[in-house]
Amino acid sequence: MKIFKAHYFFYYLAITIAKKLDFQNVLNTVDNFSLSHYRNKAKTTTFFISANFNSGSYLEKSGYMGGLFKNTHSKAKGIAKEMQNVLIKNGGFWFDSYDGYLTKIYKKNGFVCVASLPFNSEFAPVGWMQNETLKNYPNVLFFVHKSKIKESFKGSVLVDNWDDGQNICLSFKNN
Repeated sequence: MKIFKAHYFFYYLAITIAKKLDFQNVLNTVDNFSLSHYRNKAKTTTFFISANFNSGSYLEKSGYMGGLFKNTHSKAKGIAKEMQNVLIKNGGFWFDSYDGYLTKIYKKNGFVCVASLPFNSEFAPVGWMQNETLKNYPNVLFFVHKSKIKESFKGSVLVDNWDDGQNICLSFKNN
């Protein structure tokens, strides 16, 4: 699968179409912001999409890898690994995700959970009760790529808010 750097508009278009075609609410855990949000984000963010527009993600200057999605009608396999490898090659090393079926895939792809935040329905996406993963009140997990983890790492810690999880991830940046 070919993955390209893309203009924010094409990322927005691809994720919006994927979410509109997602009749099982699988993708409602992936943020889909307004076009103006992505326009503003473009100053500090690089967007990526697959050549067929069926998957995408973005990379912030902080190394945060966000918005990873795959169109639920796509038959392609291994999208997360391919997209994450491209993001890592471009400076990505951390992200957050609800604890669910993708957790095993992320660990298999070389990511280590460094922090966990208890589920808070106040911050859950619209329609979260219709999502098979979210209706079980999963924690938000913060992952860092294994290349940034030192032997002295003691294991994942429980945090009280998202900013604390982010700060833990950022503490691995220069490893």
